[in-house]
Amino acid sequence: MGNRQWAGAGRVASIDVLRAIIMTLMIFVNDLPWSKNFPHWLEHAHPGEDMLGLADIVFPAFLFIVGMSIPFAFENRKAKGDGDGKIFLHILVRSFSLITIGVLIANRRLINAEMTGYDINVYSLIIMAAFFLIWNIYPKKRISGEVGEEFKAMVYCKGNLMFTIFRWIGIITLVFIVLTFRSAGESVGYIKPSWGILGTIGWSYLFCASAYLISRKNLLVVLGFCLLYYLLTILNTERVISLNGHLLQVVAGSSVAYAFTISGVAASMILRRIEQKNVFLVFGGVGLGAILLGLLSHNFWIISKIAGTPGWMFLCIGISTLLFLAVYFVVDVHGKEKWFNIIKPAGTATLTCYMLPYIYYSIRNMTGPFLPDPLYDGPLGVIKCIAFAFFIIGMTALLGRLGVKLKL
Repeated sequence: MGNRQWAGAGRVASIDVLRAIIMTLMIFVNDLPWSKNFPHWLEHAHPGEDMLGLADIVFPAFLFIVGMSIPFAFENRKAKGDGDGKIFLHILVRSFSLITIGVLIANRRLINAEMTGYDINVYSLIIMAAFFLIWNIYPKKRISGEVGEEFKAMVYCKGNLMFTIFRWIGIITLVFIVLTFRSAGESVGYIKPSWGILGTIGWSYLFCASAYLISRKNLLVVLGFCLLYYLLTILNTERVISLNGHLLQVVAGSSVAYAFTISGVAASMILRRIEQKNVFLVFGGVGLGAILLGLLSHNFWIISKIAGTPGWMFLCIGISTLLFLAVYFVVDVHGKEKWFNIIKPAGTATLTCYMLPYIYYSIRNMTGPFLPDPLYDGPLGVIKCIAFAFFIIGMTALLGRLGVKLKL
């Protein structure tokens, strides 16, 4: 394999490239609802509809990539001397951060502007500013390798008081938001445990990264977790288990999300064990096999992201596997990662890239549309969404050059 400019030591460049592709698609499909009269297959299937749209594939593929990144990231940490305790603390801190961000973003649609004192747009801008203040990568001196380093790195910017103050301003701002937030509905409430996309990623990372850690690189153990989450997804679809209102709902109710992530973990473990000449046979077989399972399960359940059906799960796992294989062939076998440099920031500054549209939409809602109506309709609307995705990626690159980049 050639030199991989995207990936660090012990990494596979195609994982970062695929992350960039999926993030670009996520920005695109998330912008589609602002347009009209575009092909239905580009968007999410409606509730109860038996269909797999492009938007229904994007989030599962992203979770799959989250899983694929875990073994490489953890083995790199171990190579630098990190023990299991320190890695587990990293898992906890990162998961907590993702869940916190996810809950606050998801609750923006529940806000009672009259009771809270500010509307959804102001709320969104405030929490986004706080996120950037807290989780921006500030220049800092290396902190000692104690177990508490992860917490210290999250709160303190050693050697620069100004950056530390910025981070504490962000933390205090989020505390203020949580204390003043009031939700809409039949009765006024507070912040609700609605996870959102990032919260779901946080829970998936917690359970699947922990599973990899305790597996001690034993593939059979990880495959056992795969089977567990596949089974829980089937049981949820059949309503064999009902855990609404219980903490275990986090485990069983979100099992399909964990299934995508743990499948990615297993895929990476397999990739690290086989020779390059066997990658196409193994991954091609697994991908096609998963798609076949999805088609067979269609005899029993509809294909639905909203319902989280087994058919949707297996099809997305299969598609994600084959998509990775295609990118692997281009990037790692033929060394063409430069082809994707235009979207590189979406793979290397993914969280920043994900956050920026919320800022854009909040400003747009407050000022009105920036573009003429024809650019929100039909083919021009689709082209506008594509252009918007590249605009966000460009802004991510610009912010990175200015020293603004989020990392948990």
